[in-house]
Amino acid sequence: MTFADLKAQYPIAEVVARYADLKAKGSYLIGRCPFHDDRGRPNMAVFPRTNTFKCFACGAMGDVLDFVAKVEDVPTAEAARRIQGMRQVAHASLPPIAEVPRATDEGVDSVYQALISHLSLSEKHAAALRRRGLSPEAIREAGYRSLPLDGRERVVDDLLHQGARLEGVPGFARPRQGGSWRLYGQPGLLIPVRDPQGRILGCQVRSDRPSGNRYRWLSTPDTDRRIGGASSGSPCHVAGRRFLGRRPMVWVTEGPLKADVTAHRLSAPVLGVAGVANWRKTLEIIKKIQPQRVIVAFDQDERAETRQAVERNLAEFREALLSLKVRVQTASWEEGKGIDDALALGHSIAVR
Repeated sequence: MTFADLKAQYPIAEVVARYADLKAKGSYLIGRCPFHDDRGRPNMAVFPRTNTFKCFACGAMGDVLDFVAKVEDVPTAEAARRIQGMRQVAHASLPPIAEVPRATDEGVDSVYQALISHLSLSEKHAAALRRRGLSPEAIREAGYRSLPLDGRERVVDDLLHQGARLEGVPGFARPRQGGSWRLYGQPGLLIPVRDPQGRILGCQVRSDRPSGNRYRWLSTPDTDRRIGGASSGSPCHVAGRRFLGRRPMVWVTEGPLKADVTAHRLSAPVLGVAGVANWRKTLEIIKKIQPQRVIVAFDQDERAETRQAVERNLAEFREALLSLKVRVQTASWEEGKGIDDALALGHSIAVR
């Protein structure tokens, strides 16, 4: 079966309904996105006419193959095989899946701290981090690790032997049909995402695979194939924590790794959000640390459509910050998509 045949035979609404409750809204369906902590109004739309989906909060989008590959964290070919194994039923007859509550912040941090103690950092990943401008000390402080494909069973067994409680921790889950706990996620560089206290509240993986989305969260929402996990929630990363209170400003950029690099090069606190649409995740942190000003350094994308989305989110972000009595500034640079690229090229950063 070709990919085109598969998409025609398995309507996206019927497949997505296995992972999320969907409700009709005019010509499309609406439901909670499984790729982030989708609270309040549901943000994921499914369009039967075009056989596509899109989340208006985290930006996830694509066809039925993209959806299954992302939610199951598998390559496209494996997603196709899993879709073909699904029985075609109307989405209205599918029972809703009750997701396990996310573990407490302390519980998540405890498991992730134990996880990185069982992993090492490969020389390949360490060299890539050094090329980005991070010192060996900064690399150790961040707690980067390499997440391999092999040996995960032993790591999980060791965690359980030490008394780790894996239920509700993103990245871990059990097969619904029975079996032991598993650690999910593509092989790659494991990036701890920390709060102002240094607790690890999430992990991103920079995939070793060259195609597709390189950065993915460790996230295991309950599905018809697994239980006991939780969505990542896409938490905001706080880099340069030792500068909090010593600098009157805080920078905001896109991505935890980019935030770490920027904080190291600028010797300043930097908040890293998972895409511009997630700027709201910074507000509670900003309320707590109370900076005099916030410098926003979102990516400078060449595509007009992306620039418009950035400007729209930037305007909303600025308005929210001004309501908190915080001075807002915007950073720009001559060359490079991200601020980390500009700093690596030695360009100065203009702030207005």
